[in-house]
Amino acid sequence: MFPGTLVAWVGEVGSSRVGRVNMDAAGAGRVIRRVASTVRRMRPPYEVFVLVRRRDEYLILHRSPRQGAYWHCVAGGVEEGETYAAAAVRELREETGLDAEPVDLGRPYDYPLEDPEHQRMRGSVSIHVECFLAEAPAEWEPQLDWEHDEYRWCGADEAVALLYFPEPREVLRNVVAL
Repeated sequence: MFPGTLVAWVGEVGSSRVGRVNMDAAGAGRVIRRVASTVRRMRPPYEVFVLVRRRDEYLILHRSPRQGAYWHCVAGGVEEGETYAAAAVRELREETGLDAEPVDLGRPYDYPLEDPEHQRMRGSVSIHVECFLAEAPAEWEPQLDWEHDEYRWCGADEAVALLYFPEPREVLRNVVAL
């Protein structure tokens, strides 16, 4: 390393801690001082959307106020090196506790990122979403994570009425029509 070289180490979820390490004159690696700041890691512009069905009802989750306070389904980002299918399994387990193998619906959609800051953070002007369907056991109930504060099992019409975004509503309508 050279004097003043930048190094990075993992910090909080969603950010990296970056520090400048000032080396001694010989560059022997002795840290003289560290200057740190927090920067956000760029999230890939890929997400999954997972409908959970139990008989003829669909699981609709309410996102906590910190997360926007709207009705949605299981959803989340695809992590670097992860397949869409693996992301769907992980998000389903993290957000509801359901251990299942979601089926790819073959109905992807894209939604635009209108905020320039979000475009910069995601490295894209839109997000690509792959959609899945998971079947829940008859008596199963979700164990919500911190992202959600309420859930409902709804018939298709009620679920469509609750969902905040138009693309998930259309995905649900297509699943019901199958």
